[in-house]
Amino acid sequence: MKKVVIMITSACVLITVIIFIAINYCIPCENYYFGIGVNQDYKKAFDCYNRSKDPDYIALILMYLNGEGTAKDLKKADDLLTYFKADQAGGNQTTWQLEKHVKEQLANPKGKFARVDYGDIAFTTDDMTHWMKIQQKLQEQHDKKDLENLKKNLNYKAAKILGEIDKQNYIIKELEGERVDMEWIDGTLRGAATGSYEEYLQDNHRDRIMEMVVKHKLKKASRDELQNYEKKLDKLYKKVLVDGEQMCADLRPDMQGEIKQDYAPTVLAARNAWIKYRDKWVELLKIVKPEGMNDEETIEISVKTLLTKERIEEIKFDPMSNQPAH
Repeated sequence: MKKVVIMITSACVLITVIIFIAINYCIPCENYYFGIGVNQDYKKAFDCYNRSKDPDYIALILMYLNGEGTAKDLKKADDLLTYFKADQAGGNQTTWQLEKHVKEQLANPKGKFARVDYGDIAFTTDDMTHWMKIQQKLQEQHDKKDLENLKKNLNYKAAKILGEIDKQNYIIKELEGERVDMEWIDGTLRGAATGSYEEYLQDNHRDRIMEMVVKHKLKKASRDELQNYEKKLDKLYKKVLVDGEQMCADLRPDMQGEIKQDYAPTVLAARNAWIKYRDKWVELLKIVKPEGMNDEETIEISVKTLLTKERIEEIKFDPMSNQPAH
């Protein structure tokens, strides 16, 4: 019996240690720094970056520069910057921007300076893309919290459907991100384009929730309007698929494989995911009725018209120029 107790106790201790390690050592350092999925904690971020085998020198320099998680230390910031530039063969546009801030403060150590954020110094394509993804994560985190608060004010069925709509939006965003990623395969702004497009879709989704669920606003539409937009959307999907074939033909042979195999299935999967998203909105608005609308048929036509019109705009959207792409 004692052996059993000892074994159970040992197992509990082991589990506790594993959980402690997972919580404290498996979370990315930047999650602590920005507050992604955890409470923002500069001290934990600073310790995490310092014990990393491949430390993020830019983050550490910023923390010394801003006095976050450690005392402000311009000399250490400058020393780390010098080491990092040497390691990076002179640095790049991001390190040069960072150097500008460090030198400016070194020249006037008693001066008052605004906090230097990662976004202030991210000037390479990779760094700008990374910054955009961080902002997306933070916005999604904020939106999720707002959504949970909103669901508390709805009845059980409506709250459940709204949750399903949000999950469907995530699927669409992932698939459309893959489509844009393939459309920009032959360019240095590939990651930035994908991030910008996903952010655009998330903004639209957030606006719909605000307008239709919070404000109960929906423009009344006719069946003729709906049929007109549906025809336009079908025609646009066909054009997108044709454009995809042409894009593949124009690429170097070594780049064609991914497009040829995945582009059309991704476009069609996104279309099917959007149909589910649209129909869930119809289901929800029949419960959370728009202002001045009680007839379910009118609600269905109006919701489908609005979402089909917006879907056309989304597919046409060019993430780098804010102009129609197709």
